[in-house]
Amino acid sequence: MFENGVKYDFFAKVVQINDSTYDTFPVTVLTENNESAIVRVKQGESLSLNKIYYFKTLGILFKEKIHLEVIEFKKLSDFDLSDAKREKLMKFFYNHAPVNTIEIMNDIEDVIKNLENQVIKDMTTKIYFDKKDDFYLYPAATKFHHAYISGLAYHTHSMLKLAKGFLAVYEWLNADLVYAGIILHDICKISEFDSYEGSSYTVKGKLIGHIAM
Repeated sequence: MFENGVKYDFFAKVVQINDSTYDTFPVTVLTENNESAIVRVKQGESLSLNKIYYFKTLGILFKEKIHLEVIEFKKLSDFDLSDAKREKLMKFFYNHAPVNTIEIMNDIEDVIKNLENQVIKDMTTKIYFDKKDDFYLYPAATKFHHAYISGLAYHTHSMLKLAKGFLAVYEWLNADLVYAGIILHDICKISEFDSYEGSSYTVKGKLIGHIAM
């Protein structure tokens, strides 16, 4: 457990935010070490529920209990982490697609690299890499259909695997169009949802939808 006067640095997900009349307000977090802690954040600062942050803290005694006074905090997105570390955090804190994200990313990018039609390849490459970071975080839906972290990429990768068998049967189909269509068909879902955790639909998502976008 935590001790008074000791510094603690960790990634954690915000579980609950409470109001306070003190100079700091209490935030309940779940740390990457699977510990529940109360961190105290300065009034005027802002955090969001269900988001992951990196906290630098100091153990303090507050009303005869150990709280962690926040010295500094940053969003996970502000860190240049390795893919392996980021995926480890995502799988710990959230319901995650049952895949290795790095492996499916390599598979998808191999498909793009091997597209033969230069116009299709250029279009697909530009759109994919513009949206790549979010593409591997967002779900494919808010419920039922791959509704978890990396669900969108998992769904896309699954369809690419199915397409190989499909193209073997229907040899007259244009493989570049099939593969590019699969990669791009849902990619604007990252604009349809308000976030990748506990997503709900944006106004743009409701009125326009990912297909038109």
